[in-house]
Amino acid sequence: NLEMSLFNETNQGAVNINMSQHKQNLGSQDTIRYLNFGVCSLIFLFGLVGNGIVIWLTGFKVKRTESTIWFFNLATADFVFLLFLPLRVTTLLLNYWPFGLALCKTYFFMSTVNMYASAFILTAISIDRSISIAKPIWYRTCRPKHLTQKSCCLLWVLSATLSVPLLYYSTVAVKVNIPQCFVDIYGNDGPKPNQERILQNGLAVFLPIFLCGFLIPLVTITFSYSIIAFRVKYCHLPHLSRVYKVIFANVMSFFIAWTPSRVLGMLYLFAVYYFKNELLLFLKLYLPLASTFAYINSCINPILYVFISKKFK
Repeated sequence: NLEMSLFNETNQGAVNINMSQHKQNLGSQDTIRYLNFGVCSLIFLFGLVGNGIVIWLTGFKVKRTESTIWFFNLATADFVFLLFLPLRVTTLLLNYWPFGLALCKTYFFMSTVNMYASAFILTAISIDRSISIAKPIWYRTCRPKHLTQKSCCLLWVLSATLSVPLLYYSTVAVKVNIPQCFVDIYGNDGPKPNQERILQNGLAVFLPIFLCGFLIPLVTITFSYSIIAFRVKYCHLPHLSRVYKVIFANVMSFFIAWTPSRVLGMLYLFAVYYFKNELLLFLKLYLPLASTFAYINSCINPILYVFISKKFK
């Protein structure tokens, strides 16, 4: 599940931020940076263990079913994302990027691939679950064989394709004598950036992430689980009533975890395009924290989906 976790800590030279404002924010920046460091470290440790257990169980211990295939791929997406999280943790601790250009591009690309894959698999699970409850006879008798495996392969390919812009735009540059890894939407237009090019590059990077990585999955998940909730509440399915609260928790966890970083990410694009310096200062402080908050979803997923799987069985 990555976000644009490092880009907002850069590009200080692209906007004219006066030094007095910058000094006033140094203390807040350090506090939030160390808070990010601590939270990311905990997410890495607990998420890696949790998703690792799910991969071990669904891949090697339990009988392979449609559910275990979904959960295996979901846990794999979160697990691979978490493997790259130490790069961010190290950068937060050192306050600069020490890993070079190749690893910078790899970090953004792989993290974004797994962010998309996680969102898409969550969406696919919600659709699969709603169909299994709304049309149980069709689901058991007419559902194509190997649909889950083929769907997972397609979702991984789609995730990689949508992540290509991050591979292109990510770079390493020296800002205030400090090497930083970031997504460069400014281009090399000199001291006065071209607004149209900024908008074009920003939309190429952030609009697919907002729409495909957040808004469309969120709407689909909410709609799918609304169908499940309706069946549970009004169609007298007592064996499913126990999952009602878990379903609500799933929708809320997705919404709560990802909404702040997605909304602030779009505000960042607006602030850059219209040169809103005060808004950029605010986003520089709080967008990394919002991105870190979104990573918590990688720890919650193993608990929620394994629990849901048991109940639906």
